[in-house]
Amino acid sequence: MKINLLGIDLAKNVFQLCALNQANKVLFNRSIRRARFRSSIARLEPTTIAMEACSSAHYWGRAFEGMGHQVVLVPAQHVTPFVRGGKSDARDALAICEAAQRPGLHPVPIKSIEQQDIQLLHRLRQRQVQHSTALANQMRSLGREYGVIFPEGIHSLIARLPEVLEDGKIQLKGMTKNGDRYLRTLMIHGARSVITRGLKNRPELAQWVQPIIDRRGFNKAVVALANKLARISWVIVTTGEPFDMQQAFKPAV
Repeated sequence: MKINLLGIDLAKNVFQLCALNQANKVLFNRSIRRARFRSSIARLEPTTIAMEACSSAHYWGRAFEGMGHQVVLVPAQHVTPFVRGGKSDARDALAICEAAQRPGLHPVPIKSIEQQDIQLLHRLRQRQVQHSTALANQMRSLGREYGVIFPEGIHSLIARLPEVLEDGKIQLKGMTKNGDRYLRTLMIHGARSVITRGLKNRPELAQWVQPIIDRRGFNKAVVALANKLARISWVIVTTGEPFDMQQAFKPAV
């Protein structure tokens, strides 16, 4: 049984092998598990192996060439028109065989490990740029909700961000950057929630925080309240004194 062309539908665990003879008759079209895949191909006489240019195709292409086979990587868009009937692994493997024999086919060159390394770096960089851009756009959108306008461009935003954060903390003698960053974040989120939802039922708190909102704006009032809540929490923890709303937020005289 001489195989003239072997079409392989690649997968994670179960591969599909479709073998054609010189007359393009199907010799077999069967599945094989990963544990036996490499050794089964190694036992074949040198032949032409066609695969779709998809995930792991370049790895297997290098491996099969090392076994003496000729490898053809078929672009995915050229395989789809030859899939007849419902999609299945067997039909996909047969379609790969048929697409690989079309005249004028431009196969995908097999990449070396070095070429794949370079491509990997470019793709990681592209993903990082996309992620950074999305994060910067989200920060601008959130900033506008608090009246903070960041400039366009990631580098401009990074340069402006420390100034915005310092403006909300140091000028108010606010929360220190020392200590647990996550705890500081929770204090600020809690203060924002209190101002947003809790002023109607807490006249003492409203009397203390509303003048700050009027003078400095909502965002800085949030930081000021977070700072005050942190100090109140420290006193309660270290002294054991009970919390007194009127005493904690009594107006300055």
